[in-house]
This record gives sequence, structure tokens and C-alpha cells, in this order.
Amino acid sequence: MTEEDVGLRSEFARHLGRSLYPADRNAIIETLRRNNAPERLVTMAERLPAHERFGNVQSIAEAVGITTEHWRS
Repeated sequence: MTEEDVGLRSEFARHLGRSLYPADRNAIIETLRRNNAPERLVTMAERLPAHERFGNVQSIAEAVGITTEHWRS
């Protein structure tokens, strides 16, 4: 992950909170707007698949193309 990826994921988390999940694209966009998120986050969220539900910020980050860490088991 780059510093930019970490920052973007952190911004998504800050503006979405923890109580949103699971959430669909519309709920994510509405929450970002309600929480005055930067327009770049809203634009990224608008690229999310319309009929998918996201369980956490990690799944949102992956869906919008933010590189995320992968854990080994």
C-alpha cells in the first residue's frame, strides 16, 4: 500500500463511521455527502457496483481500486 492508499482508506473510514455496514452504494454516497466528505471520495464511491453490499471500509477500498494489504493465514 502506498501512503496515498492508506490516506484514502482512512478518509473513507472517517467519513463513513462504523455503524453503516453492511451498506450499498447509495447509502455510502449519502453518508459521505451528509458527513461533508471531499468530493473525490464521493466520485470514487459513485463507481461502486450498484447492486453490491459492502461489509466494511476494506471492501469499499478494494472495489474502488485502492490497494489494500493482504493478510497471510
